Amino acid sequence: MELIDIRVSDLTDGMITVEFDGEGGEAASVTMAADSNLEREAAILRAKQILVQLTAFGEHEANNPTAKADARGDDTGSAQDIFKTMPLAPLSSREL
Repeated sequence: MELIDIRVSDLTDGMITVEFDGEGGEAASVTMAADSNLEREAAILRAKQILVQLTAFGEHEANNPTAKADARGDDTGSAQDIFKTMPLAPLSSREL
């Protein structure tokens, strides 16, 4: 997905949503618990970390044929294979 826009929602009931929009109508969003001190850039970094962690821990996918099939968006392979090419590194809690 070629990223064209990132939107961060306002804090609502202790939750914040980061939306990543791509070309061709592709989109991914992460809703996470947050406090009022979480800044926009920190929210974006935390959302990216969550997406990377979802792909890094493929144990559920390996043991769940339905999840494995759903993770494939096209003939390029699983979502885990696609994210290996992304220049995102896991963040420590100190970096948030």
